[in-house]
Amino acid sequence: MRTHRKALQDRFVDAVRAGDKITTIRPLSMRNAIPEAGELIRFYRWTGRPYRSKQAVVGCFRITKCMPVVVSRACISTPVQRPGWKETMMATVGRFEDVYRDEGFQSWNDLIEWFRKHHGLPFTGMMIGWDPARLDNPDPFPIP
Repeated sequence: MRTHRKALQDRFVDAVRAGDKITTIRPLSMRNAIPEAGELIRFYRWTGRPYRSKQAVVGCFRITKCMPVVVSRACISTPVQRPGWKETMMATVGRFEDVYRDEGFQSWNDLIEWFRKHHGLPFTGMMIGWDPARLDNPDPFPIP
């Protein structure tokens, strides 16, 4: 079973630990394996400057879903292939309120502004979801 390591910005650490943030949308990467349900995801944050300081583990969780998504100003959508259809259509991923809260934002506009600032819109990536119950995780660098 693979364990995927992902860095978190400090603004999301408390939300992940409290179980309020239970999804993350990440860019597609050719060098990283695509996570699958049942695998583990371990989040960390840098204790100082990135790549020049230690990594503190935030938590380890079991992945429950992973799907391709497109983030636009209007919605977050995922490709859907219906049986018997030759074309793939885009379907909205959940209700707006559920999506921005699961991502750790206060509003839909906060989520869209964050993506616009950090990645640009429209943004294509993967939505990874996890069970908010932390797994036993010996932490060599605990966060105070």
